[in-house]
Amino acid sequence: MSEEIIRQFRALYQETKVIHTSTFWLGRQALKIPSDGWIYQELIYKVKPDFIIETGTHLGGGALFLATICEMMKQGQVITVEKENLTSALNHHRIIELKGSSIDEKILKQIKDKIQKQTALVILDSDHSYEFVLKEAEAYKDIVSKNSYLIVEDTHMQATANAVSEFLKNNPQFIADKECEKFLFTFNPGGFLERIL
Repeated sequence: MSEEIIRQFRALYQETKVIHTSTFWLGRQALKIPSDGWIYQELIYKVKPDFIIETGTHLGGGALFLATICEMMKQGQVITVEKENLTSALNHHRIIELKGSSIDEKILKQIKDKIQKQTALVILDSDHSYEFVLKEAEAYKDIVSKNSYLIVEDTHMQATANAVSEFLKNNPQFIADKECEKFLFTFNPGGFLERIL
């Protein structure tokens, strides 16, 4: 019964469009729910990544939130990838903006060249079609450091959840960390993937 209640609440939350109209971080619209943001800061503190890669910048609130956590910790940079033009540059010394498709080989090379062997955490939030999510997860899996995370957002959507399920079948070095769902309300059920090998 509790799973059904969570599903109904998530649907209600999405229908009210709160996340799309009135969720901001330091004045930037952020398409994240607060409970997921809280988990992100816990994971960032735990992993202490040198780089956080975010695909799907949109209006930039998510990237700015991540950069703020890095700033407070005095460690880390955010590489954010968006195929569309941002309405205005983020202008934060901990944010590197890349324009293009997250699975474009040139973008991937830029990211790999920048990171090299440093600790990285990856958040995937661009195209949510099954094929794209699977390609994107495969493209970024080797960038994720051991004991860090590949977070696939919006797994409450069936296509994304199916892609994650298929990805986990073929990549035993990752497991879904259910502890990241401790607040019950998440847009990423089963999408917090910890790299254990």
